[in-house]
Order: sequence, then structure tokens, then C-alpha cells
Amino acid sequence: MRKINKIIIHCTATKEGREVTAKQIDAWHKARGWSGIGYHYVVGLDGKVESGRSIEEVGAHTKGHNRNSIGVCYVGGLDADGHPKDTRTEEQEDSLITLIEDLKERFPGATVHGHNEFSSKACPCFDAKEEYKDIGNVRKSVAQSKTMQASTVAIASGAGTAISSIAALDGMVQIVLIGFAGLIVLSGIWIMRERLRKWANGDR
Repeated sequence: MRKINKIIIHCTATKEGREVTAKQIDAWHKARGWSGIGYHYVVGLDGKVESGRSIEEVGAHTKGHNRNSIGVCYVGGLDADGHPKDTRTEEQEDSLITLIEDLKERFPGATVHGHNEFSSKACPCFDAKEEYKDIGNVRKSVAQSKTMQASTVAIASGAGTAISSIAALDGMVQIVLIGFAGLIVLSGIWIMRERLRKWANGDR
């Protein structure tokens, strides 16, 4: 499998409301002398995601950046007069988010970009890097939050059990054991914090 470090968003540069299929794009690209469709995924007006070139194969969509990237193309990108415009339908917006989430989960180190970052073209006619910058990070934050909650509950539960047992002992013994239990709780919190910090930095 190729090493993927970029997910690059494109548009077909066709007028708003005109449907285009992966099969049609395949024919266009073959007419240019290419082996076939250059994009790996095509998102139609109704949000349907069609597969194009296999992601195991190097694409043909962004000069100088094809080897380690996946090309995703939504149908549209021009207004009725042929000027650049973000023409994504709600269905396309939803499907693009879902597709990028899936790709980011499969290739955690990949960053999302618009074709216009690597070319003088307007494609994909919106700021893809800015719009999708948090995809992948949200799931990570939720997972971290759940881990923190579970760890806190475990620590609190253990501390509660210890306190109940200590209450049955003599005064001086209680003081000593409460201090010892406090150190254990603080140690547990510190260890949990360090693990989350390493997780956030990508150190598993």
C-alpha cells in the first residue's frame, strides 16, 4: 500500500446542477491519453460516492503530489456562467465529510487540502484545508474525554472503597492510611495525564 500523507479535494469544473459520473470522467481522462480516471473518488450531486482509480494506484490529479495522495472530486464547481463557485449540495457536503473522516481514520497522518493550494486554479472553489481542518481531531478528543472519564471513575471508586475501610480503624492509623491513599490517587492522576499527553502527541 502507498504511504498516504495528503487527501486533495477537487471539483469537476462543470456547471451547477449538471450531473457527471465517474464513468464520464474516466472517458475524459482517457481522451487526454491517461490510463483512466485520475481521481480515486467522485461525489455526485446526490451525495453518492463512486470509486475511481484504486487507492493502491498513484492518481493523476495534482501535479507533483500524486504519489502520496488521494484525489477526491465533487461534481460541480462552476456557476451558470462558467465562473468558479462552491456549488456543493447538502448531500455532497455530508458525503465529503463522511468520506474524509473514513480516509483520515484509515490514514491518520494525512492532511486535507484543496487543489488550489498546489495550482493556480480555483478548484475546488472553497477553502478545503480550513473547512476540514478539524476532521479526525474531533474523534480523537472524544476518545480522550471518554478515557479521562473512565479513569476518573476508576480512581474515585478505588478511593471510596479505601476510605470506607479506613473509617473502621483507630485515629492515628486513619491519618497515616489517608495520607498514603492520597499519594496513590495523586500518582494515578499523574500517570493518566502523562498517558493522555503521549497519546495526543501520537506516541502510543
